[in-house]
Amino acid sequence: ILTGTAYLAKIAGSIGITDGVIGVLSSFTALGCAFQIVSMAMRTDRAVKPRALTINLINQLCFTLLYVIPVVNLPKNAKTLVFIVLLLLGNILLNVPFSPKVVWSRTLVPDNKRGIFSASCEMTSLISGMIFTIVTGRLIDNFEDAGNQTAAFSVCAIVLFVITISHALCLLFMREDKRPSNSNNDKLWERLRRSITNKTTITLIPVFVLWNIALYITT
Repeated sequence: ILTGTAYLAKIAGSIGITDGVIGVLSSFTALGCAFQIVSMAMRTDRAVKPRALTINLINQLCFTLLYVIPVVNLPKNAKTLVFIVLLLLGNILLNVPFSPKVVWSRTLVPDNKRGIFSASCEMTSLISGMIFTIVTGRLIDNFEDAGNQTAAFSVCAIVLFVITISHALCLLFMREDKRPSNSNNDKLWERLRRSITNKTTITLIPVFVLWNIALYITT
């Protein structure tokens, strides 16, 4: 939430990045989900937890450091370069372990309760996200009204760091059942071929594309 839409524009604007560049960067971050394909290279018979924990930690630290950029004393060009690198790297690493992490979390829930679990997760995420957005937005506005934008960025960096550590601890203490050994670990290309020729996948892709087109048009 704190690294998207208006918040991202606020950081970029503070270091002198134009609206046109912000638009281009936003488009690149929207393509970050394409890097989920990299997760297909991960062997399914190995533990997800260590890899997901490490990649997520780096990803969230990248997002946290975005709020540090306006505060530190660096030349404008250096700030712009660091901002672009952290933003793109953070979005890439956000998506790489996404699919394995979802599968891992679902395996901890009994089959007959996964529907309720998914719905509860979505409702909790929506409500907490709304509250978090309102509170942080109001906090930033108060600091800016007082003429202290630097303090607003510092507070956001601290909040993100606390969330990063909390998330890492949650993943650390999550249980992961031992995965059965799988001697048939196909190459990435073979997995990709099976995925794109799967009838269910072919049916879902157009629906997913149309949904995202409508989402981006209306937001």
